[in-house]
Amino acid sequence: MNIEELLRAPSLDGQFPITFSNGYRVSTIHFECTACKKPAPLKQVSGYISRIVENTVDVRAVMQCPCGLINRYQIRLRNERSYSHLKDGTWIHVTTKTPLHEKVIKYYKFKFHACLLVWKLIMMKRHLNKLQTVLKCIQTSRK
Repeated sequence: MNIEELLRAPSLDGQFPITFSNGYRVSTIHFECTACKKPAPLKQVSGYISRIVENTVDVRAVMQCPCGLINRYQIRLRNERSYSHLKDGTWIHVTTKTPLHEKVIKYYKFKFHACLLVWKLIMMKRHLNKLQTVLKCIQTSRK
């Protein structure tokens, strides 16, 4: 897709947020000029979003910066919180960090299941002790 087609494309602000089937949601993408590093809001970036593969979204976009440079972007978002972008003809892969609230939820789920396991082990030990006592009683009564 050439730059002229991308410049005529709709702005990306109407195409976000992107939600994957696993619930992962991308609210926005940060675009900046490669020359002056000025950020551009989504309404100033035009392009197309396509979903060829279920777990991947391709973004092809262009932004005309006030400094005069036309910036072209190719970004591939993935549902496991990673993305790749084309820079100087090379794909650069980036893995994003898991948000803190998800880490906290995961931590407490782990703690809950660990406590549940400990409780079940305590109950199992108690039942085994009772069984052992009953078996000893049966063994002594036979003698």
